[in-house]
Amino acid sequence: MKKFSFLALAAAGMLLAACSSDKDVADSAVTSLSGNEGFVGIAISLPSAENNTTRANDDLVNGKADEFDVKNAYLYLFKGTSESDATFMKRYTLSKAFENDTQGEQNTPNPQTGVTFAGGTGVTQTNVAVCKIDNPDLGDADLFAYVVVNAQGGLASEPAKGTTFTVFKTQKLDADDRGGDLAGIIGDLGLLMTNSPISDKAAGSAAPTGEKITTLVKLKKTNIKTNEADARKSPAGCIYVERAAAKVTVENGVATADQKITMGSSELTYAIDGWQIINTEPKFYNARQVETTWDGLASDFCNLANSKYRFISFYAFNPQLPDATSLATDAAPHTVGYRTYFAKDIQYDTEATLENTVAGGNLPGSSSPRPWNGINDRAFVPENTFDVDNQTWENTTMVTFRVKFGTGTDIYTLSDEADYFTVDQAALKVVERTQALYNVAAWMAKAAAKAAELLSTSVKVRLVATLNTSTAGSNNLGYTISYQILNSGDEEQTLTAEQKSAIENEATVEGKKWADVKSEAESEIVVKKYAGGMAYYNARIQHFGEYETPWSATGTYITKPGSGTDGAYLISDIYGTDSDVRTKNFLGRYGVVRDNWYHLTIDQIKKLGSAEPYDVSDDPTPDDEVEDEYYISAHVHILPWVLRKQSVKF
Repeated sequence: MKKFSFLALAAAGMLLAACSSDKDVADSAVTSLSGNEGFVGIAISLPSAENNTTRANDDLVNGKADEFDVKNAYLYLFKGTSESDATFMKRYTLSKAFENDTQGEQNTPNPQTGVTFAGGTGVTQTNVAVCKIDNPDLGDADLFAYVVVNAQGGLASEPAKGTTFTVFKTQKLDADDRGGDLAGIIGDLGLLMTNSPISDKAAGSAAPTGEKITTLVKLKKTNIKTNEADARKSPAGCIYVERAAAKVTVENGVATADQKITMGSSELTYAIDGWQIINTEPKFYNARQVETTWDGLASDFCNLANSKYRFISFYAFNPQLPDATSLATDAAPHTVGYRTYFAKDIQYDTEATLENTVAGGNLPGSSSPRPWNGINDRAFVPENTFDVDNQTWENTTMVTFRVKFGTGTDIYTLSDEADYFTVDQAALKVVERTQALYNVAAWMAKAAAKAAELLSTSVKVRLVATLNTSTAGSNNLGYTISYQILNSGDEEQTLTAEQKSAIENEATVEGKKWADVKSEAESEIVVKKYAGGMAYYNARIQHFGEYETPWSATGTYITKPGSGTDGAYLISDIYGTDSDVRTKNFLGRYGVVRDNWYHLTIDQIKKLGSAEPYDVSDDPTPDDEVEDEYYISAHVHILPWVLRKQSVKF
C-alpha cells in the first residue's frame, strides 16, 4: 500500500488588507503603549518548506481557488506573559476587501503540479495587514495575536474579556454535518481558518530537544505605531493559519481495460459509481490541539530518515515578505518554524460517538438522501483522531465506495460460491447446496416412499427454494425451502395436512425431521442480492499510514485490549499490553487531521464487496488487523494543503 499524506497543513497563507476595530475609533497619535489607539502590522503567510518533497507526508499542493476564499476575518488580541496565561482583550474586524495579490500563493505555480491560480479575493502566500487597534495598557505583559478567517457558527460571537486562551482554543464547536456542507467549518462563508500550532525545533531524523509549540503569535510591542504607513513597514509579527477541515478526494487508478473481476468461469466488469465519507466527528476544537509528548515518538519500523520522528517536520519554513526590501529595520522577521503533524480531537481517548456511520442514508433531520460524490468531486470532513487503544473501525473515518458490476441488473451470490447468478440460478443453487450439505437425499427417498404409500402411486420428491427478493437486508437475503411431491409425469400432487404431517414426521435422517433440515439450511446458507449490481467497500483513511507507521510483518499486533472471550480483541505477540510501545509505533497511523488533503486512489478490486452499505458504529475490529483480500485496495495521498495519498485494494 502506497500512501502520501497531507497531514496538518501548517498554514494557508492569506492576504489581509486592512482592519478596523469592531467599534470604530478616530485616528490619533500614539506615544506609548498606554495611549488610546495605535496601528499594528501583521504578516500572515503560508509556511512553505524550503525543501518539501523529501518527507513522505509533505506533498504540498494548492488545491482549488475557492479553498482560499475569504468572506470575513477577525483579529483576536490576548495579553499575558505566555500563551498559557494569556487572556482575551478585544476582537477586531478585518474589514477591507481582500484584493488580488500579484505576489501571493494564488499566482505562484505549485512546484509539483505547475498549477497557477489567477489572483482573487482569497488567501494568499504573504502580505502585511495593518489594523487600527485600541492601544492596550500592557505593562510588563506581552501582546499575542490569533486570526480567524471565515468565522461562522460558534466563532461568530466574541468571547468574554479576560477569557484565557487555554479556554478559548478548546472551545468545542459544532461541525453540523449536512453531507458535505459542514456549517461551522465550511458553508456559505467558505473554509474556516485559524492559527496553526508551530514548533520552533525540527524533528524528522532526530527527536526535537527542548522544542516549544505555540499557537498564539507574540507581537513586538515596540511596533505598535502611530500611523498605518509605519505599521506596514514595521510588522509586529507573523501569523500562520490553517483550514479547520480536512479534504478528501478519490480517483480510480485502475485502467479501463482492467476494471473487471473473475467470478467462476466468467469475467464481470465494473465501474466506480460514487463515494461517501462516513463515521465523522460531530464537533471540533477552535484550534488544533497538539502535545509535545508525541514529539519523541518514532516507529521501530520506519526506514525513512526524515520521517522517523513523525509529529514535527524535518524542514523549516521561512517565507519572505513580498516587499521585504522596503521594510524598516525594526520589522519583526517572519517566524522560522516547523509544521506539526497530528492533533487530539474531542473524543480522542474514548469509544467515540460518531455521525453518519453508514453510507446511503438520509441527511440529518431530512427525508432527502445523502448525495453520493462523483469520482472527480471533493468533500470536507471534521478532524477525527484517537489513541492506540481506540484505533478501531468504529472510531475511524472512512470512505465508502459504491461500485457497479455488470450491466446494472441484480446479481446474486451464494455463501462461499465463487460465481454469481440470476435469481432463478441462485434458487437452484440453494437447492443444490441444501442437498449437498445436509444429505437430504436419504430423507427425500424416505419421503417419496411414505408419499407413495399414502397416495397409492409412484412418486418422487423435489426440493424448491424461493428467494424473498423484496425483503430488506441484501447481505443475507431471506428465502424459504420447501418440497414438492411429483407423479411420474412431473405433475405436483396435492397433499392433505394429515398426509404432509405423516411424511414430515416419519421420514427422518440421523434423527432429523424435515423441519430440522429446513431450519439448518435456511440459517446457514447465505444468499446475497446485489441490487442493480451495486457492491460497497469501506476504506479507512490513513494519516501517517505505511510510511511513518508501517505495519510489522513479524508480529500479529492488535490494538484493542480485551479478554478475547466477549468479542473483544487481544493484544498479542511481540507487543504485549505495553501501551507506550504501541503508541510509539502506531499512534496516528489512522485518522484525519485538519488542513490535510487525503487523496484515495483505488488500485485494485479483486472481489465483490458488501451487498449493502456497512454500518461501522459498533465494529470493534482493530485498524491494524490484516485486511482480507475481499476488500478493495487503494492508496491515500495527503497536499498547501499537505497531501496524503493512500492506495486502496479490494
